[in-house]
Amino acid sequence: MKLSLYSMAFCMLSILGVSADDTMTPMQPSGPANQPQVQSPVDCSNLDEKENLFAAQMTDWNNRSIFCAKLNAEQRRTIMELASKPNASGVLMTPDQALLQYMEQNQITPEGTPQQPSPKRRPSGCSGS
Repeated sequence: MKLSLYSMAFCMLSILGVSADDTMTPMQPSGPANQPQVQSPVDCSNLDEKENLFAAQMTDWNNRSIFCAKLNAEQRRTIMELASKPNASGVLMTPDQALLQYMEQNQITPEGTPQQPSPKRRPSGCSGS
């Protein structure tokens, strides 16, 4: 009787894919979703030395890419100034925070273009005459 219980338990564990020496690790799916994506380095060769140093301080790859490739010199200068001034709490913004704040204030998309205001709709059912 004991032997059949053990063999039944072993069969159940083998069906579930658990081995005796397996530690309690969660199952991880295989495939592209589980593999880390390698991001190519951002080309900031078009920037001057100060802008390059500022971009190098950005921790987010997308932010660095936007700063280097999508914005003009005037926009980059404004973002650098934002990061050099303390906020109301006396804390300096990180380069990433300065970029995001500038983009939000100026309604700039990650493509580097200003967002178009959405067209105003007339309420349905109302006629203009």
